[in-house]
Amino acid sequence: MVASNASLSTSEAPITEHHRSPPAAAVPPANWRRMQLVLGLAGALALASLVTVLVGVIGDATERESWRVRRSEHQEVLGALSTARAQLDEEVANLRRNRAALDADLNRLRTSAEAEQGGAARLREEVAALRQELAAGRAELAVATQRRDTLQAAVKTADTTLAELNARRDEAERQTGEAAERRRVAAEAERAAKAQQSKAEQARDSAVAQQKEAERRIEQILQDLKTAEERVGGLRTQEAQLKAATTASTAERDRLDAEAKRLGLELVKLDQQRQQLERDTRTTAETRRTAEGLQQQLDQANRDLGTVREALKTAQGQLAETRGQQTQLADELARLRAQKTGLDGVITAAANAQAELDKLQAQQKRAEQAAETTRLDVRQLESRKTALEADIIKFTASGKDLEKFRAELADTNAELERLRQQLVEARSRRETIAIEVERLTQQRGELERTIGSLTPRAQEAEALRIRLQQDNGTLLALREQIERLRTERDSLQQPVTSSMHVPGDNAAAR
Repeated sequence: MVASNASLSTSEAPITEHHRSPPAAAVPPANWRRMQLVLGLAGALALASLVTVLVGVIGDATERESWRVRRSEHQEVLGALSTARAQLDEEVANLRRNRAALDADLNRLRTSAEAEQGGAARLREEVAALRQELAAGRAELAVATQRRDTLQAAVKTADTTLAELNARRDEAERQTGEAAERRRVAAEAERAAKAQQSKAEQARDSAVAQQKEAERRIEQILQDLKTAEERVGGLRTQEAQLKAATTASTAERDRLDAEAKRLGLELVKLDQQRQQLERDTRTTAETRRTAEGLQQQLDQANRDLGTVREALKTAQGQLAETRGQQTQLADELARLRAQKTGLDGVITAAANAQAELDKLQAQQKRAEQAAETTRLDVRQLESRKTALEADIIKFTASGKDLEKFRAELADTNAELERLRQQLVEARSRRETIAIEVERLTQQRGELERTIGSLTPRAQEAEALRIRLQQDNGTLLALREQIERLRTERDSLQQPVTSSMHVPGDNAAAR
Protein backbone atom coordinates (compact mmCIF):
# COMPACT_ATOMS: atom_id res chain seq x y z
CA MET A 1 0.00 0.00 0.00
CA VAL A 2 3.00 2.36 0.64
CA ALA A 3 4.31 1.56 -2.80
CA SER A 4 0.91 2.19 -4.30
CA ASN A 5 0.70 5.49 -2.47
CA ALA A 6 4.15 6.46 -3.69
CA SER A 7 3.23 5.54 -7.21
CA LEU A 8 0.08 7.62 -6.89
CA SER A 9 2.04 10.57 -5.58
CA THR A 10 4.60 10.26 -8.35
CA SER A 11 1.87 9.95 -10.96
CA GLU A 12 -0.01 12.99 -9.63
CA ALA A 13 3.01 15.29 -9.55
CA PRO A 14 3.46 15.76 -13.31
CA ILE A 15 -0.25 16.44 -13.69
CA THR A 16 -0.14 19.37 -11.36
CA GLU A 17 2.97 20.57 -12.98
CA HIS A 18 1.37 20.32 -16.38
CA HIS A 19 -1.64 22.22 -15.13
CA ARG A 20 0.52 24.86 -13.60
CA SER A 21 2.82 25.39 -16.44
CA PRO A 22 2.12 24.66 -19.98
CA PRO A 23 4.75 22.92 -21.97
CA ALA A 24 7.52 24.75 -23.50
CA ALA A 25 6.42 23.95 -27.02
CA ALA A 26 3.50 25.71 -28.39
CA VAL A 27 0.50 23.39 -28.29
CA PRO A 28 -2.81 24.23 -29.82
CA PRO A 29 -5.50 24.85 -27.23
CA ALA A 30 -7.82 22.07 -28.50
CA ASN A 31 -5.12 19.42 -28.28
CA TRP A 32 -4.07 20.74 -24.94
CA ARG A 33 -7.53 20.36 -23.59
CA ARG A 34 -7.90 16.93 -25.11
CA MET A 35 -4.61 15.86 -23.57
CA GLN A 36 -5.71 17.18 -20.22
CA LEU A 37 -8.93 15.28 -20.48
CA VAL A 38 -7.11 12.05 -21.33
CA LEU A 39 -4.68 12.51 -18.55
CA GLY A 40 -7.53 13.18 -16.12
CA LEU A 41 -9.30 10.09 -17.22
CA ALA A 42 -6.13 8.04 -16.88
CA GLY A 43 -5.59 9.38 -13.41
CA ALA A 44 -9.18 8.63 -12.45
CA LEU A 45 -8.84 5.10 -13.75
CA ALA A 46 -5.62 4.58 -11.86
CA LEU A 47 -7.21 5.88 -8.69
CA ALA A 48 -10.26 3.67 -9.19
CA SER A 49 -8.09 0.61 -9.74
CA LEU A 50 -6.11 1.41 -6.65
CA VAL A 51 -9.26 1.78 -4.59
CA THR A 52 -10.54 -1.45 -6.00
CA VAL A 53 -7.34 -3.26 -5.12
CA LEU A 54 -7.40 -1.87 -1.63
CA VAL A 55 -11.03 -2.80 -1.13
CA GLY A 56 -10.39 -6.28 -2.55
CA VAL A 57 -7.41 -6.82 -0.28
CA ILE A 58 -9.33 -5.66 2.76
CA GLY A 59 -12.42 -7.66 1.73
CA ASP A 60 -10.38 -10.79 1.07
CA ALA A 61 -8.81 -10.64 4.48
CA THR A 62 -12.14 -10.07 6.15
CA GLU A 63 -13.78 -12.72 4.04
CA ARG A 64 -10.93 -15.11 4.73
CA GLU A 65 -11.31 -14.55 8.42
CA SER A 66 -15.07 -14.96 8.16
CA TRP A 67 -14.55 -18.08 6.07
CA ARG A 68 -12.25 -19.45 8.73
CA VAL A 69 -14.88 -18.76 11.38
CA ARG A 70 -17.63 -20.18 9.22
CA ARG A 71 -15.48 -23.17 8.38
CA SER A 72 -14.84 -23.89 12.03
CA GLU A 73 -18.54 -23.46 12.70
CA HIS A 74 -19.37 -25.72 9.76
CA GLN A 75 -16.87 -28.27 11.00
CA GLU A 76 -18.45 -28.14 14.45
CA VAL A 77 -21.89 -28.44 12.85
CA LEU A 78 -20.64 -31.30 10.69
CA GLY A 79 -19.19 -33.02 13.78
CA ALA A 80 -22.47 -32.55 15.62
CA LEU A 81 -24.36 -33.70 12.54
CA SER A 82 -22.03 -36.70 12.22
CA THR A 83 -22.62 -37.53 15.89
CA ALA A 84 -26.37 -36.99 15.44
CA ARG A 85 -26.26 -39.02 12.25
CA ALA A 86 -24.47 -41.86 14.07
CA GLN A 87 -27.05 -41.68 16.83
CA LEU A 88 -29.82 -41.47 14.25
CA ASP A 89 -28.28 -44.40 12.40
CA GLU A 90 -28.23 -46.39 15.63
CA GLU A 91 -31.80 -45.34 16.38
CA VAL A 92 -32.77 -46.14 12.79
CA ALA A 93 -31.10 -49.55 13.10
CA ASN A 94 -32.87 -50.14 16.41
CA LEU A 95 -36.12 -48.93 14.91
CA ARG A 96 -35.59 -51.11 11.87
CA ARG A 97 -34.92 -54.09 14.11
CA ASN A 98 -37.99 -53.21 16.18
CA ARG A 99 -39.96 -52.70 12.99
CA ALA A 100 -38.75 -56.04 11.62
CA ALA A 101 -39.71 -57.69 14.92
CA LEU A 102 -43.06 -55.87 14.88
CA ASP A 103 -43.57 -56.81 11.24
CA ALA A 104 -42.75 -60.42 12.08
CA ASP A 105 -45.11 -60.27 15.06
CA LEU A 106 -47.77 -58.63 12.93
CA ASN A 107 -47.27 -61.17 10.16
CA ARG A 108 -47.41 -63.98 12.68
CA LEU A 109 -50.48 -62.45 14.30
CA ARG A 110 -52.04 -61.86 10.88
CA THR A 111 -51.26 -65.44 9.88
CA SER A 112 -52.67 -66.76 13.14
CA ALA A 113 -55.64 -64.39 12.82
CA GLU A 114 -56.21 -65.54 9.22
CA ALA A 115 -55.88 -69.14 10.37
CA GLU A 116 -58.28 -68.44 13.23
CA GLN A 117 -60.61 -66.64 10.85
CA GLY A 118 -60.38 -69.59 8.44
CA GLY A 119 -61.07 -71.96 11.33
CA ALA A 120 -63.89 -69.71 12.49
CA ALA A 121 -65.26 -69.62 8.92
CA ARG A 122 -65.04 -73.40 8.74
CA LEU A 123 -66.69 -73.63 12.12
CA ARG A 124 -69.36 -71.21 10.94
CA GLU A 125 -69.89 -73.33 7.84
CA GLU A 126 -70.06 -76.43 10.04
CA VAL A 127 -72.45 -74.61 12.36
CA ALA A 128 -74.57 -73.57 9.35
CA ALA A 129 -74.46 -77.16 8.04
CA LEU A 130 -75.34 -78.46 11.49
CA ARG A 131 -78.12 -75.91 11.74
CA GLN A 132 -79.41 -77.06 8.37
CA GLU A 133 -79.11 -80.67 9.51
CA LEU A 134 -80.81 -79.70 12.76
CA ALA A 135 -83.59 -77.94 10.83
CA ALA A 136 -83.93 -80.97 8.54
CA GLY A 137 -83.91 -83.25 11.59
CA ARG A 138 -86.52 -81.07 13.25
CA ALA A 139 -88.63 -81.17 10.09
CA GLU A 140 -88.24 -84.96 9.93
CA LEU A 141 -89.00 -85.12 13.65
CA ALA A 142 -92.11 -82.99 13.12
CA VAL A 143 -93.18 -85.23 10.21
CA ALA A 144 -92.45 -88.35 12.26
CA THR A 145 -94.26 -86.84 15.27
CA GLN A 146 -97.22 -85.97 13.08
CA ARG A 147 -97.14 -89.46 11.63
CA ARG A 148 -96.86 -90.91 15.12
CA ASP A 149 -99.79 -88.76 16.27
CA THR A 150 -101.75 -89.92 13.23
CA LEU A 151 -100.90 -93.54 13.97
CA GLN A 152 -101.69 -93.03 17.65
CA ALA A 153 -105.00 -91.49 16.65
CA ALA A 154 -105.54 -94.47 14.32
CA VAL A 155 -104.62 -96.83 17.17
CA LYS A 156 -106.96 -94.95 19.50
CA THR A 157 -109.65 -95.16 16.84
CA ALA A 158 -108.88 -98.86 16.46
CA ASP A 159 -109.04 -99.27 20.24
CA THR A 160 -112.34 -97.40 20.30
CA THR A 161 -113.58 -99.52 17.42
CA LEU A 162 -112.33 -102.59 19.24
CA ALA A 163 -114.19 -101.51 22.36
CA GLU A 164 -117.28 -100.91 20.24
CA LEU A 165 -116.81 -104.29 18.61
CA ASN A 166 -116.40 -105.88 22.02
CA ALA A 167 -119.59 -104.14 23.12
CA ARG A 168 -121.27 -105.29 19.94
CA ARG A 169 -119.89 -108.75 20.51
CA ASP A 170 -121.38 -108.69 24.00
CA GLU A 171 -124.59 -107.37 22.49
CA ALA A 172 -124.44 -110.11 19.85
CA GLU A 173 -123.81 -112.68 22.58
CA ARG A 174 -126.74 -111.26 24.50
CA GLN A 175 -128.84 -111.32 21.36
CA THR A 176 -127.59 -114.84 20.71
CA GLY A 177 -128.72 -115.78 24.19
CA GLU A 178 -132.02 -114.10 23.50
CA ALA A 179 -132.20 -115.94 20.17
CA ALA A 180 -131.45 -119.18 22.02
CA GLU A 181 -134.19 -118.27 24.47
CA ARG A 182 -136.45 -117.50 21.55
CA ARG A 183 -135.47 -120.80 19.97
CA ARG A 184 -136.30 -122.47 23.23
CA VAL A 185 -139.63 -120.64 23.31
CA ALA A 186 -140.13 -121.56 19.65
CA ALA A 187 -139.33 -125.17 20.53
CA GLU A 188 -141.84 -124.99 23.34
CA ALA A 189 -144.32 -123.41 20.94
CA GLU A 190 -143.48 -126.13 18.47
CA ARG A 191 -144.06 -128.71 21.14
CA ALA A 192 -147.33 -126.96 22.01
CA ALA A 193 -148.20 -126.92 18.31
CA LYS A 194 -147.33 -130.59 18.13
CA ALA A 195 -149.53 -131.15 21.16
CA GLN A 196 -152.25 -129.16 19.48
CA GLN A 197 -151.60 -131.13 16.32
CA SER A 198 -151.88 -134.33 18.29
CA LYS A 199 -155.08 -132.95 19.75
CA ALA A 200 -156.21 -132.10 16.24
CA GLU A 201 -155.28 -135.61 15.17
CA GLN A 202 -157.22 -136.90 18.10
CA ALA A 203 -160.06 -134.63 17.04
CA ARG A 204 -159.63 -135.90 13.50
CA ASP A 205 -159.68 -139.47 14.76
CA SER A 206 -162.67 -138.54 16.82
CA ALA A 207 -164.23 -137.00 13.72
CA VAL A 208 -163.47 -140.15 11.78
CA ALA A 209 -164.94 -142.18 14.58
CA GLN A 210 -167.87 -139.81 14.70
CA GLN A 211 -168.18 -140.14 10.93
CA LYS A 212 -168.24 -143.90 11.26
CA GLU A 213 -170.65 -143.56 14.11
CA ALA A 214 -172.74 -141.22 11.94
CA GLU A 215 -172.76 -143.78 9.17
CA ARG A 216 -173.78 -146.37 11.70
CA ARG A 217 -176.43 -144.04 13.06
CA ILE A 218 -177.56 -143.16 9.51
CA GLU A 219 -177.97 -146.85 8.84
CA GLN A 220 -179.69 -147.31 12.15
CA ILE A 221 -181.30 -143.81 12.36
CA LEU A 222 -184.70 -145.12 12.51
CA GLN A 223 -183.90 -147.67 15.16
CA ASP A 224 -181.67 -145.62 17.43
CA LEU A 225 -182.68 -141.89 17.37
CA LYS A 226 -181.74 -141.48 20.99
CA THR A 227 -178.26 -142.73 20.18
CA ALA A 228 -178.10 -140.17 17.34
CA GLU A 229 -179.04 -137.38 19.72
CA GLU A 230 -176.31 -138.50 22.08
CA ARG A 231 -173.94 -138.51 19.13
CA VAL A 232 -175.01 -134.95 18.29
CA GLY A 233 -174.32 -133.99 21.92
CA GLY A 234 -170.91 -135.63 21.62
CA LEU A 235 -170.31 -133.69 18.45
CA ARG A 236 -171.28 -130.50 20.25
CA THR A 237 -168.82 -131.38 23.00
CA GLN A 238 -166.16 -131.99 20.37
CA GLU A 239 -167.14 -128.68 18.82
CA ALA A 240 -166.54 -126.98 22.15
CA GLN A 241 -163.19 -128.72 22.37
CA LEU A 242 -162.38 -127.65 18.85
CA LYS A 243 -163.40 -124.10 19.75
CA ALA A 244 -161.08 -124.21 22.74
CA ALA A 245 -158.32 -125.63 20.55
CA THR A 246 -159.05 -122.91 18.01
CA THR A 247 -158.84 -120.24 20.73
CA ALA A 248 -155.56 -121.71 21.93
CA SER A 249 -154.23 -121.86 18.39
CA THR A 250 -155.38 -118.24 17.87
CA ALA A 251 -153.53 -117.16 21.01
CA GLU A 252 -150.50 -119.11 19.85
CA ARG A 253 -150.76 -117.46 16.46
CA ASP A 254 -150.93 -114.02 18.11
CA ARG A 255 -147.92 -114.90 20.20
CA LEU A 256 -146.12 -116.12 17.10
CA ASP A 257 -147.08 -112.87 15.33
CA ALA A 258 -145.66 -110.86 18.24
CA GLU A 259 -142.55 -113.02 18.14
CA ALA A 260 -142.33 -112.44 14.39
CA LYS A 261 -142.61 -108.67 14.92
CA ARG A 262 -139.95 -108.81 17.61
CA LEU A 263 -137.77 -110.86 15.29
CA GLY A 264 -138.38 -108.25 12.59
CA LEU A 265 -137.23 -105.48 14.97
CA GLU A 266 -134.23 -107.56 15.91
CA LEU A 267 -133.49 -108.07 12.23
CA VAL A 268 -133.66 -104.30 11.75
CA LYS A 269 -131.25 -103.89 14.65
CA LEU A 270 -129.02 -106.58 13.22
CA ASP A 271 -129.14 -104.84 9.85
CA GLN A 272 -128.09 -101.57 11.53
CA GLN A 273 -125.32 -103.42 13.34
CA ARG A 274 -124.25 -104.97 10.07
CA GLN A 275 -124.08 -101.52 8.46
CA GLN A 276 -122.10 -100.27 11.44
CA LEU A 277 -119.78 -103.24 11.19
CA GLU A 278 -119.30 -102.48 7.48
CA ARG A 279 -118.03 -99.03 8.46
CA ASP A 280 -115.55 -100.52 10.89
CA THR A 281 -112.18 -101.36 9.34
CA ARG A 282 -110.13 -102.57 12.25
CA THR A 283 -110.37 -105.48 14.63
CA THR A 284 -108.13 -107.82 16.66
CA ALA A 285 -107.54 -111.49 17.30
CA GLU A 286 -110.19 -111.24 19.99
CA THR A 287 -112.65 -110.23 17.27
CA ARG A 288 -111.56 -113.26 15.32
CA ARG A 289 -112.37 -115.43 18.30
CA THR A 290 -115.67 -113.60 18.55
CA ALA A 291 -116.21 -114.27 14.85
CA GLU A 292 -115.40 -117.93 15.45
CA GLY A 293 -117.93 -117.93 18.29
CA LEU A 294 -120.41 -116.25 15.98
CA GLN A 295 -119.57 -118.88 13.37
CA GLN A 296 -120.32 -121.56 15.94
CA GLN A 297 -123.52 -119.76 16.83
CA LEU A 298 -124.28 -119.57 13.12
CA ASP A 299 -123.70 -123.30 12.82
CA GLN A 300 -125.96 -123.79 15.81
CA ALA A 301 -128.52 -121.52 14.15
CA ASN A 302 -128.14 -123.58 10.96
CA ARG A 303 -128.78 -126.70 12.97
CA ASP A 304 -131.76 -125.03 14.62
CA LEU A 305 -132.88 -123.94 11.18
CA GLY A 306 -132.67 -127.54 9.99
CA THR A 307 -134.72 -128.58 12.99
CA VAL A 308 -137.27 -125.86 12.20
CA ARG A 309 -137.31 -126.97 8.57
CA GLU A 310 -137.95 -130.54 9.66
CA ALA A 311 -140.72 -129.29 11.95
CA LEU A 312 -142.07 -127.28 9.00
CA LYS A 313 -141.98 -130.37 6.83
CA THR A 314 -143.79 -132.29 9.57
CA ALA A 315 -146.36 -129.49 9.84
CA GLN A 316 -146.73 -129.50 6.07
CA GLY A 317 -147.31 -133.28 6.20
CA GLN A 318 -149.82 -132.78 8.95
CA LEU A 319 -151.42 -130.04 6.88
CA ALA A 320 -151.64 -132.42 3.94
CA GLU A 321 -153.21 -135.00 6.20
CA THR A 322 -155.59 -132.33 7.50
CA ARG A 323 -156.47 -131.46 3.92
CA GLY A 324 -157.11 -135.13 3.26
CA GLN A 325 -159.30 -135.24 6.34
CA GLN A 326 -160.98 -132.09 5.08
CA THR A 327 -161.64 -133.82 1.77
CA GLN A 328 -163.01 -136.84 3.57
CA LEU A 329 -165.15 -134.62 5.77
CA ALA A 330 -166.37 -132.78 2.68
CA ASP A 331 -167.31 -136.11 1.13
CA GLU A 332 -168.99 -137.13 4.37
CA LEU A 333 -170.81 -133.80 4.42
CA ALA A 334 -171.99 -134.31 0.88
CA ARG A 335 -173.16 -137.76 1.74
CA LEU A 336 -174.86 -136.48 4.88
CA ARG A 337 -176.45 -133.71 2.89
CA ALA A 338 -177.79 -136.35 0.52
CA GLN A 339 -179.27 -138.14 3.47
CA LYS A 340 -180.57 -135.06 5.38
CA THR A 341 -184.01 -135.13 3.76
CA GLY A 342 -185.40 -137.62 6.20
CA LEU A 343 -183.75 -136.71 9.42
CA ASP A 344 -183.59 -133.37 11.25
CA GLY A 345 -181.04 -134.85 13.56
CA VAL A 346 -178.93 -135.82 10.57
CA ILE A 347 -179.28 -132.24 9.27
CA THR A 348 -178.22 -130.92 12.63
CA ALA A 349 -175.30 -133.34 12.59
CA ALA A 350 -174.45 -132.26 9.06
CA ALA A 351 -174.58 -128.61 10.15
CA ASN A 352 -172.39 -129.44 13.08
CA ALA A 353 -170.07 -131.32 10.73
CA GLN A 354 -170.04 -128.28 8.43
CA ALA A 355 -169.20 -126.06 11.36
CA GLU A 356 -166.51 -128.47 12.40
CA LEU A 357 -165.26 -128.47 8.82
CA ASP A 358 -165.15 -124.67 8.88
CA LYS A 359 -163.26 -124.79 12.12
CA LEU A 360 -160.85 -127.30 10.65
CA GLN A 361 -160.42 -125.03 7.61
CA ALA A 362 -159.73 -122.07 9.90
CA GLN A 363 -157.25 -124.18 11.84
CA GLN A 364 -155.68 -125.19 8.54
CA LYS A 365 -155.36 -121.53 7.58
CA ARG A 366 -153.77 -120.77 10.93
CA ALA A 367 -151.38 -123.68 10.42
CA GLU A 368 -150.54 -122.33 6.97
CA GLN A 369 -149.93 -118.88 8.48
CA ALA A 370 -147.68 -120.44 11.12
CA ALA A 371 -145.83 -122.29 8.37
CA GLU A 372 -145.43 -119.03 6.44
CA THR A 373 -144.16 -117.31 9.60
CA THR A 374 -141.71 -120.16 10.07
CA ARG A 375 -140.57 -119.75 6.46
CA LEU A 376 -140.01 -116.03 7.09
CA ASP A 377 -138.04 -116.87 10.21
CA VAL A 378 -135.97 -119.31 8.16
CA ARG A 379 -135.29 -116.63 5.52
CA GLN A 380 -134.36 -114.11 8.22
CA LEU A 381 -132.01 -116.63 9.82
CA GLU A 382 -130.43 -117.30 6.42
CA SER A 383 -129.96 -113.56 5.80
CA ARG A 384 -128.52 -113.22 9.29
CA LYS A 385 -126.16 -116.10 8.52
CA THR A 386 -125.02 -114.31 5.32
CA ALA A 387 -124.51 -111.04 7.23
CA LEU A 388 -122.55 -112.84 9.93
CA GLU A 389 -120.33 -114.50 7.31
CA ALA A 390 -119.68 -111.07 5.72
CA ASP A 391 -118.93 -109.64 9.17
CA ILE A 392 -116.46 -112.48 9.80
CA ILE A 393 -114.68 -111.68 6.51
CA LYS A 394 -114.59 -107.98 7.37
CA PHE A 395 -113.35 -108.73 10.87
CA THR A 396 -110.52 -110.84 9.42
CA ALA A 397 -109.54 -108.09 6.96
CA SER A 398 -109.74 -105.47 9.72
CA GLY A 399 -107.48 -107.62 11.92
CA LYS A 400 -104.90 -107.77 9.12
CA ASP A 401 -105.12 -103.98 8.64
CA LEU A 402 -104.69 -103.46 12.37
CA GLU A 403 -101.60 -105.71 12.42
CA LYS A 404 -100.20 -103.73 9.47
CA PHE A 405 -100.92 -100.44 11.27
CA ARG A 406 -99.23 -101.73 14.41
CA ALA A 407 -96.15 -102.79 12.42
CA GLU A 408 -96.07 -99.37 10.76
CA LEU A 409 -96.44 -97.71 14.18
CA ALA A 410 -93.52 -99.77 15.50
CA ASP A 411 -91.41 -98.73 12.49
CA THR A 412 -92.40 -95.11 12.99
CA ASN A 413 -91.51 -95.28 16.68
CA ALA A 414 -88.10 -96.77 15.79
CA GLU A 415 -87.54 -94.05 13.19
CA LEU A 416 -88.61 -91.42 15.72
CA GLU A 417 -86.17 -92.83 18.29
CA ARG A 418 -83.38 -92.74 15.69
CA LEU A 419 -84.21 -89.14 14.83
CA ARG A 420 -84.19 -88.28 18.53
CA GLN A 421 -80.75 -89.82 18.91
CA GLN A 422 -79.54 -87.86 15.87
CA LEU A 423 -81.03 -84.72 17.39
CA VAL A 424 -79.23 -85.38 20.69
CA GLU A 425 -75.95 -85.96 18.80
CA ALA A 426 -76.51 -82.78 16.78
CA ARG A 427 -77.20 -80.85 19.98
CA SER A 428 -74.02 -82.21 21.60
CA ARG A 429 -72.05 -81.31 18.45
CA ARG A 430 -73.63 -77.87 18.44
CA GLU A 431 -72.67 -77.38 22.10
CA THR A 432 -69.10 -78.52 21.34
CA ILE A 433 -68.92 -76.16 18.37
CA ALA A 434 -70.38 -73.36 20.50
CA ILE A 435 -67.64 -73.97 23.10
CA GLU A 436 -65.02 -74.00 20.33
CA VAL A 437 -66.48 -70.81 18.84
CA GLU A 438 -66.42 -69.22 22.28
CA ARG A 439 -62.78 -70.21 22.71
CA LEU A 440 -61.92 -68.86 19.25
CA THR A 441 -63.84 -65.68 20.07
CA GLN A 442 -61.78 -65.28 23.22
CA GLN A 443 -58.59 -65.89 21.24
CA ARG A 444 -59.78 -63.39 18.66
CA GLY A 445 -60.43 -60.86 21.43
CA GLU A 446 -56.96 -61.48 22.83
CA LEU A 447 -55.46 -61.06 19.35
CA GLU A 448 -57.45 -57.87 18.85
CA ARG A 449 -56.23 -56.58 22.21
CA THR A 450 -52.66 -57.57 21.26
CA ILE A 451 -53.04 -55.84 17.90
CA GLY A 452 -54.57 -52.85 19.69
CA SER A 453 -51.59 -52.73 22.07
CA LEU A 454 -49.16 -53.09 19.15
CA THR A 455 -50.90 -50.46 17.05
CA PRO A 456 -49.49 -47.50 19.10
CA ARG A 457 -46.02 -49.02 18.84
CA ALA A 458 -46.48 -49.41 15.10
CA GLN A 459 -47.69 -45.83 14.90
CA GLU A 460 -44.67 -44.71 16.93
CA ALA A 461 -42.39 -46.73 14.63
CA GLU A 462 -44.10 -45.16 11.61
CA ALA A 463 -43.63 -41.71 13.16
CA LEU A 464 -39.97 -42.50 13.86
CA ARG A 465 -39.59 -43.75 10.30
CA ILE A 466 -41.09 -40.50 9.01
CA ARG A 467 -38.81 -38.50 11.31
CA LEU A 468 -35.83 -40.51 10.09
CA GLN A 469 -36.83 -39.81 6.53
CA GLN A 470 -37.16 -36.14 7.37
CA ASP A 471 -33.80 -36.18 9.18
CA ASN A 472 -32.24 -37.99 6.23
CA GLY A 473 -33.69 -35.36 3.93
CA THR A 474 -32.41 -32.61 6.22
CA LEU A 475 -28.99 -34.29 6.40
CA LEU A 476 -28.85 -34.61 2.63
CA ALA A 477 -29.87 -30.98 2.29
CA LEU A 478 -27.14 -29.99 4.76
CA ARG A 479 -24.63 -32.10 2.91
CA GLU A 480 -25.63 -30.49 -0.36
CA GLN A 481 -25.44 -27.07 1.27
CA ILE A 482 -22.01 -27.93 2.74
CA GLU A 483 -20.82 -29.12 -0.64
CA ARG A 484 -22.21 -26.01 -2.26
CA LEU A 485 -20.52 -23.83 0.38
CA ARG A 486 -17.28 -25.71 -0.09
CA THR A 487 -17.55 -25.19 -3.81
CA GLU A 488 -18.27 -21.50 -3.32
CA ARG A 489 -15.44 -21.29 -0.82
CA ASP A 490 -13.08 -22.93 -3.24
CA SER A 491 -14.28 -20.70 -6.04
CA LEU A 492 -13.83 -17.65 -3.83
CA GLN A 493 -10.48 -18.77 -2.47
CA GLN A 494 -8.97 -18.98 -5.96
CA PRO A 495 -9.48 -15.23 -6.86
CA VAL A 496 -8.36 -14.16 -3.41
CA THR A 497 -5.21 -16.22 -3.66
CA SER A 498 -4.50 -14.89 -7.11
CA SER A 499 -5.17 -11.32 -5.95
CA MET A 500 -2.98 -11.87 -2.92
CA HIS A 501 -0.10 -13.13 -5.09
CA VAL A 502 -0.38 -10.39 -7.81
CA PRO A 503 0.19 -7.32 -5.53
CA GLY A 504 3.24 -8.96 -4.00
CA ASP A 505 4.77 -9.55 -7.42
CA ASN A 506 4.09 -5.95 -8.40
CA ALA A 507 5.74 -4.71 -5.24
CA ALA A 508 8.74 -6.94 -5.81
CA ALA A 509 8.97 -5.67 -9.35
CA ARG A 510 8.78 -2.14 -8.10
